[in-house]
Order: sequence, then structure tokens, then C-alpha cells
Amino acid sequence: MSTSLAESLHTLIDAEAARLHQVIDELLARHAEPAAPSHAARICIDAGHGGGDPGAVVGNVQEKDVILEYALELGRQLGARGHRIRLTRGDDTFLQLSDRARISNEMAADCFLSIHANFASSEVADGAWIIHAEGSRLGRGLAKAIFSELATVPGILDKDPETEVYADATPWVGGRRLTVLRKTYAPAVLVELGFLSNADDLTQLLDPDERWRICKAIANGIEAWSKGRSIH
Repeated sequence: MSTSLAESLHTLIDAEAARLHQVIDELLARHAEPAAPSHAARICIDAGHGGGDPGAVVGNVQEKDVILEYALELGRQLGARGHRIRLTRGDDTFLQLSDRARISNEMAADCFLSIHANFASSEVADGAWIIHAEGSRLGRGLAKAIFSELATVPGILDKDPETEVYADATPWVGGRRLTVLRKTYAPAVLVELGFLSNADDLTQLLDPDERWRICKAIANGIEAWSKGRSIH
């Protein structure tokens, strides 16, 4: 065997070994026993839409189904870390906006997250947004903490994270004063995971492995925020 061929084979073997180590590390991380958090929080997770309200529809993909999977996964991850979790819906059920806020208020949540996926008439629009109620300092802090972690997930962002955190009254996000953010007593955010109308975003959001990574980033952001507020 020539020296150059042997070197090439060694390079390929090293690259494959590195890839396998990465896969193994990720699998171990998924199944490892999480340490009990020093600042456990009460977290309300809202999967938007549901029932007769499908949200955005692209082909046979409905927003309500996509985001329910994210809400369930996020709840599993946060629950495994020792946080107290309440889902506004765990199946294909429709809830009024005021009822979603009421569920959060009844559990005296420390924070509230409404999970959605975006849609635009242009297929170019992409990336995640996080929206908080205008004037909510704590809501903005929560949004920024989550987004700083989402920024670590390849493909989830299209711009600098700071520009993708918006107040709900901002014209850029439609100038809507969102009921779920304003009727919820806890610091609240609405997470737009990406655009179903964008092919790359859609592919990423439907991938179970990407779902796990995205939810892990959101969970990390929530924990970083809750520790900063000394929630027990």
C-alpha cells in the first residue's frame, strides 16, 4: 500500500471515528440522568392553535401538529430536569386564548411559553422569532435568554439574535397586542420556531433530532433566565 493511500485511509478512519463519538455523546446526553436544578421553576407551555384551528398549513403539514410535538418534547426535557410543567394542551384540542392564560395563572407559573411556527407569503422569510408583551421587562429578559441559546442551533436563525426579539406591538410582527402574553401574570413569550413557508425551516422543524436540539436550547435558555431571577 502506498504511503499516500495509507494516509488517506487513516484520515477517513479518524473522521468517521470523530463522527461516531459525536453521535454517541449526543445519545448519552439524551439518556443521562439530569442533575436536579438549583432553581426549579413552574413553567406553563402552550402549544398554539389546535382542534378546528390548524394554524399555518403547508401541503399536509399543519402548524398545530408540528408545535404540539415541540411542546411535548420541551415539557419532557424540562420535567426531566426537575421543573414543574403544565401544558395547556397535550392533544389536538382547541382552547380560547383567555383559557391558555388562565391555566398559567392557576398554576402560578414562573414563566409562560406559547409555541408557534411562522408563515409568510414569501418563501425567503426564515428563522425563529421570540415575541414578548410591549413594556414587559421580565418578558423581554426571558425572550433574550431563550434566544441566546437558540442562536447556538445551526439553521435556526437568519440574523443577529437581538434583532429577532420583538415586542408584540411592533409593526414588524403585525402590531398585535397578544392576549396570551398580556393576560398571563407570569413573564411570557411567544416563540415562533421558524417559517413553515420556508423549505429549509420546514425540513428542520420536522426532523425529530432537530426538535430535540431546539427544545434543549429553549430549556437551557429558560434555566439560565430562572437562575438569574433566583427562582426556587
